[in-house]
Amino acid sequence: MKKITLSIITMFIISSSYSQDSKVYFGASMGYTYPGGDFSSSQDLKQGIHFGLMDAGYRFSEKYGAAINFSASLQISEKYEEDVFFTLSYWGIGPTYTLDIGEKFSWYIKPQLALGLKAAVNRDTETTNDDIRWKGSGVILGNAFMLGDISRRWRYSFNVDLFTGKFKESEINDVTVDLNQNNKFSRLILSVGARYNFWFAKLKPDQADLTTLANFIEANKPKIEKITNMPKTYWWPRTPGKLSNR
Repeated sequence: MKKITLSIITMFIISSSYSQDSKVYFGASMGYTYPGGDFSSSQDLKQGIHFGLMDAGYRFSEKYGAAINFSASLQISEKYEEDVFFTLSYWGIGPTYTLDIGEKFSWYIKPQLALGLKAAVNRDTETTNDDIRWKGSGVILGNAFMLGDISRRWRYSFNVDLFTGKFKESEINDVTVDLNQNNKFSRLILSVGARYNFWFAKLKPDQADLTTLANFIEANKPKIEKITNMPKTYWWPRTPGKLSNR
């Protein structure tokens, strides 16, 4: 009985000494995009608004992880007789690396492939109704300067992303044309965002947890022995009128 009681106490201490670890996060951001490249010049694109609609990631370790995000932007094109909206969207996927700068600051580096890159302009006027679309791919060097303790649920970021790519084809009123010139573009994206960390209990305690456990047991050894030497207790059996001793 003493051994069982001591084992239960020890297991309780071990379970309470397990720390929690953030492996999965989800976030969003918003900011400005600054266009560059010959494609942007040909469309006479102006700076616009960037939306990081979804940013999800998984941490394999304290340093390394992987992320996937979906982003979109809205700009003005002054190429045509009237100003029209130029929209762009893409999926970004790639590895991540975290460099801790201090207790509450870290540099989050995120090189990515831009997949499913799409852009569109819709000219709906009295004289024309042109629906122009572009498809392509690109690469992104993402940088996020994170603020907030990693042990907190919420962290905040200032993001600096360098995006370069190429449109491979355009579609004008359902007619597809391959692009061989004036199809390269780049953009600088500056944004701020927030990230929510999901917490999970560690499956194994680290060395610090085990050291804490050993110190706790040693410091509270008299109390634990006192508990294991407690007298037998009485409990109510199902049969009324009798007490059972265990």
